[in-house]
Amino acid sequence: MNAYQVTFLTGEGQSRHIVKVPEGTGLSAAARQAGVEISVPCGGQGRCKGCRVRLMAGTLEVSDEERQMLSPDELTRGWRM
Repeated sequence: MNAYQVTFLTGEGQSRHIVKVPEGTGLSAAARQAGVEISVPCGGQGRCKGCRVRLMAGTLEVSDEERQMLSPDELTRGWRM
């Protein structure tokens, strides 16, 4: 199984919080592991856009769910759920 490095940039000063997680780890779980608090009113199920993130480097395929939740412009700019 692959592992991925996830970097969360938070706050005005863009503080970096880096965590390595196994493939399939949800974003809210990765954030918790990195000590980053994100709002997840839907429980991390990707229904409310609370855990929406912007991919700053690397690649990530767009899922069918993301195509339904995010606009084409958001997807082009790197936003993912």
